[in-house]
Amino acid sequence: MTRKPLEWFKVEASFQDHPKFYRLKKQLESSSIPDVVLSGLLVNLWALTAQFAPEGDFSHRDQAWFAEKLGWQKGWGDPSMLIKALKSAGYLEKGREIKVHDWLDYQPTLNERERAKSKYEKRKNLQDSPGDSGRLRDSPPDRTGEERTGQKKEKDFSEEKSQKKKGSSDPKKKWEDFS
Repeated sequence: MTRKPLEWFKVEASFQDHPKFYRLKKQLESSSIPDVVLSGLLVNLWALTAQFAPEGDFSHRDQAWFAEKLGWQKGWGDPSMLIKALKSAGYLEKGREIKVHDWLDYQPTLNERERAKSKYEKRKNLQDSPGDSGRLRDSPPDRTGEERTGQKKEKDFSEEKSQKKKGSSDPKKKWEDFS
């Protein structure tokens, strides 16, 4: 089953601190490519994958097309040098084909995103309905006051005092004022 192109993709914010990034940098050391350009090449890799190969497989493309689309410049070396470095660093699967390593493990499919969006919308609609006091049926009640903070609110304490003075012994009556 072929996946539809993705509109967006997830990127770990600290990808430049990952050992793979340092391996790629070392592999391409002779090309004197600045870190910001390497970062751009990787973001282009992921954007290209999302757009043209949502399953992570570029086997149907040649290395020159792939390298050019990533932004590889001819002065940095042969496109095969980039492919070899990306494979060695672990961004691409090893072997003859061009496949993004673990792409499907980290990028949600369109169906997964649509299901998550639908689930979110249902929850939002339940929360917005007036009959449920803004709370989902299966969710626990909001914890307030002493339950949440461990401290009694001044108002709660004074109401408790007035209840004691009145001599009310009905516990339901006592807590109705708080709901």
